[in-house]
Amino acid sequence: MKNGIREISFRFSNTTEVPIRITSLSTTCMCTKAKLVIDGKESFLAGMPGGHGGIGPINPRMVLQPGQTANVLALYDPNAHGPNATGPITRSVIVETDSLKIPKLEFTFSGVVVK
Repeated sequence: MKNGIREISFRFSNTTEVPIRITSLSTTCMCTKAKLVIDGKESFLAGMPGGHGGIGPINPRMVLQPGQTANVLALYDPNAHGPNATGPITRSVIVETDSLKIPKLEFTFSGVVVK
């Protein structure tokens, strides 16, 4: 907890032969925010549905071209649940697309929160 927000990065590529439109970016908990980065262009921060502090799911309006790579950056705040919220955690970032082949990607991280 004393080290504050942790950043976790996930990388993925469009292995199809058609452009893929990213239609939604969200997280599974208020303690986690995420953004999508394609060729240096960053989306706004996204959060969980029903978002806390006005940050909820977003439509990044970004397109991943065939062969192109993107990064999902998750920002986890171990202090978001209060000073006694220690122990194991598992959180996810969800990327939804217009692809019939891969309509949804889920990137999951886990750890143990200590004081």
